[in-house]
Amino acid sequence: GLICDFRNGYDAVPGCDGMGRLDGHYCRDPNATRVTTTAATTAVSTTTATMTTANTTPATTTAATTTALLPLETVENPDGAPLGECQGSCSRNRDCEGDLVCYKRGAFESVPGCEGEGEAAMGYCSYVPENYLFFYGWDPNKQMPLGLCKGDCDSDDQCDTGLICDFRNGYDAVPGCDGMGRLDGHYCRDPNATRVTTTAATTAELTTTDATTGPSLITPDLTLDFFGGDFVENRELGIRVSEGLSVRLIATSRERVQYADGNLSDLRYHTKTDGAGIIPLNPDDPTNGGYVYVSNAEKTSGNGGAYGIYFDDDGNVSEYKDLLTGTTKNCGGGLTPWNTWISCEEYRIESEDGIQTDGGQCWQVDPNPKSEYHDKPEATKLGGEKGGSYESVAVDNSDPRYPIFFLTEDYAYGPLRRFAAQGNEWEALHSEGDVTFLRMFDDGTYEWTTDEAAARVSANLHYKNAEGISYHEGKIYFMAKKEKKLIILDLANMTYETEITGRKFYGEGSFSNEPDQILIGPRRKYIYFCEDGGKNPGVYARQDNDENYYTMFEGIDGKYDGDETVGIALSPNNKIFYAGIQDAGIILEFRRNDGLPFE
Repeated sequence: GLICDFRNGYDAVPGCDGMGRLDGHYCRDPNATRVTTTAATTAVSTTTATMTTANTTPATTTAATTTALLPLETVENPDGAPLGECQGSCSRNRDCEGDLVCYKRGAFESVPGCEGEGEAAMGYCSYVPENYLFFYGWDPNKQMPLGLCKGDCDSDDQCDTGLICDFRNGYDAVPGCDGMGRLDGHYCRDPNATRVTTTAATTAELTTTDATTGPSLITPDLTLDFFGGDFVENRELGIRVSEGLSVRLIATSRERVQYADGNLSDLRYHTKTDGAGIIPLNPDDPTNGGYVYVSNAEKTSGNGGAYGIYFDDDGNVSEYKDLLTGTTKNCGGGLTPWNTWISCEEYRIESEDGIQTDGGQCWQVDPNPKSEYHDKPEATKLGGEKGGSYESVAVDNSDPRYPIFFLTEDYAYGPLRRFAAQGNEWEALHSEGDVTFLRMFDDGTYEWTTDEAAARVSANLHYKNAEGISYHEGKIYFMAKKEKKLIILDLANMTYETEITGRKFYGEGSFSNEPDQILIGPRRKYIYFCEDGGKNPGVYARQDNDENYYTMFEGIDGKYDGDETVGIALSPNNKIFYAGIQDAGIILEFRRNDGLPFE
């Protein structure tokens, strides 16, 4: 008896409350009366709400009507031209035209003068009224003392003369100020302003009016992502986790792995756990058939290798076994388009005069018991005859006939290797290919050269000790660990960009030590990073549209001082995130509390 209501933007759906998703269509009663709104925005509209003030009787307050609002718009801006009103992404005022300012958000907070949901946590250019809540940051030292309705403040001393710091919870209204502000942000205000308590509406709620039914409350969707809010400490695991996540211990080094059926593995979980990846066991239908978490062991003297924890579709452990043994210091690696794992050894042997005589290789491993290559790991051609101190692998499979592999080397003079395979599937890595090396120039361009010596000099100048690497939509993302840089190569234009990791940081935590492994989310909304060293290493995420970094989890109380986070990977349905802490020897599972996939 229901029909589908095809709507535009946030049009009201007859018989239903709430805003819903921008441009989302919803099932409704065909006999319900369509409600027309006097303004259709998240926060600026004709609003009617019954309010009570301290020691007074309820009064009805009607806000002014604002029309012709512009929709929030995310624009492609490769030339860095100033952004117009309601356009994003901006990170500072000079990103905006004229007198517009960059209005930064933590989630989907309303933007003054604009309508729509926009992208989560994206900054948009706007004309911000003087009494509109404006968030400079969690520690805005350069803006202190803070003016009226500005934040975040931690004491009255941080506010302009005559103002006080309003300590609020969530999105509580700030007396004398308009707008939502940042979740749990504190703002400077006039101490004489009257605190208004709404009985039906909060800041950024609006009402629509129907002649027969009266006001109908519309509440915006303020669902935060899985980080950006408060943290919850897990004292048992010695970590603090973004409150949007739950965490479970999967395995511990030197202990048998617990299976879902109550049994234990024959093998004890390996020590020096490191790089990892997820491989579906049913490639034709990846979310049905189970999967395996393949993890390296960075142990010396032939005691390294790769191991697999096998899961069903719901993330229940069913098996743990070795997949590659007898190798040395298996550090990072990478996944292939044909669902195998490349496990790379990170060591080099030099003569007394500093000439390399031997080094690690990269091994191809197939964890699928149904494959003809299962239990038959084989050294690849990626590392060349002498090998090297290899780290991680990414592949450009845009032309499946000729996949191109990129291999990093964790060495001060280790160049990024490019291996153009002559074919696909398993044998492509065991046949000869064309090898070139990355040589970067100071003008933001680069080349692939056969001059390995020149490339090694370039590596020492521009990207020494390369670590994690990933390919996405025509670009290579890789880490220069010692210089704490993320380097992005545009493969089509032969140009590059660099960025200091963690410099633009949002919320609690600090990504200030060496970046290591990297994982790009399925929609590239976030890029995830491991951290090597420091008192409380963690896993962090970079929002792609504004380059802000967030804490996903990190150690507490120095429990993992000097350790490193490792093994970040996503289940085939993207709803389970795996990560480990190397010397502590633990593998953790993270899920979003809202049940949504990681992005």
